[in-house]
Amino acid sequence: MKALDERSRCATLEECDDGYRLTSRIPRDATLGSRMRAKELRRIIGRMIRHAKPLSLVANEHEVSAVFDGSEPEANIKRLLSDLNRRVDEFRRERLHPRVVDELLEISSRERRRWIKDGRLPISGSASFRRGKQDIHFPLHPPDRIARLAQAPDIIAEWRERDRVGTRDIDLRSSQVSG
Repeated sequence: MKALDERSRCATLEECDDGYRLTSRIPRDATLGSRMRAKELRRIIGRMIRHAKPLSLVANEHEVSAVFDGSEPEANIKRLLSDLNRRVDEFRRERLHPRVVDELLEISSRERRRWIKDGRLPISGSASFRRGKQDIHFPLHPPDRIARLAQAPDIIAEWRERDRVGTRDIDLRSSQVSG
């Protein structure tokens, strides 16, 4: 097999017996190690490749691979490769949903809400969805800052300790008031 495009950041394009094989890896720096984000990125990549009508498409936990007919113009396949790179780059910058933040930081939703409220956890916007007649709003988080927090578990441990000590102080004061 001869590599046709060495410049791609997230995929390779090679000639094979059936035509062209495009293999798109699920980059860890795009998913930040989140299983939820990896699943979403696999879905996005798979949809883009399916839209190009490959002969076959196979996805696993780490990559999506497709074979395209040899009569398909190489320029079309390279355009798909370029589009995949662009979309993965966009995905890297997408703000994070609260559940992804919970997964990445290994925190509870209660901790996340408390840390947002007191300003410890960064927010970069909000989104909403409609449930019946009610609009549900939730915060979105900057991926770069959450990734740095995920790499510093000592900060999370310190926050938890601060909350534990703070809660104990509140409990002592409330017993003194009622007592």
